[in-house]
Amino acid sequence: MPLPETIAMRFTLVYNGYRYWWDGFASNEDEITGLLALFPDDDPARAFNPAQVTAVSLEIGGGTQRSLVGIERREASAKKLFRTRSPWEILLKAAQDSTPRYEKYSHAERADVYRVHLSSEMAGSLLKEMLDASPRVLRKKLAALQTPAAILFFIPRTNSVGAAAPS
Repeated sequence: MPLPETIAMRFTLVYNGYRYWWDGFASNEDEITGLLALFPDDDPARAFNPAQVTAVSLEIGGGTQRSLVGIERREASAKKLFRTRSPWEILLKAAQDSTPRYEKYSHAERADVYRVHLSSEMAGSLLKEMLDASPRVLRKKLAALQTPAAILFFIPRTNSVGAAAPS
């Protein structure tokens, strides 16, 4: 069935027992298609490139008990005195040792998400290595953590809405 020339929408939202509604806007299919093109879809064909990773999340637990601890590249790139590797380099080495699997495009993070599952031995070793190499601020963040079940790597897309311009 062909779409009508213009599409008129009406929106309703229920939140905390209140119902909010508003009239939408009239638009044609080409306008909507153009707007949606700015929001990327999942692309499992995208190759993992460790140089483009800007953040990671350590996934603790699973199911309803799952929690994520985010680590930005800048906070994990500092080297502790007399250490040869930074925590960031340790995380990227974990990605190199077991190839990350493409998971999805995260609109919240404006990035493609890649996952590496960790065995309990590998997770314990990784966490210990990171704690030993971490400067004080990052060590405080990591000290009380249980061993992670997985690492999520975030690679932003430069052509998505709100993404940072390439440098």
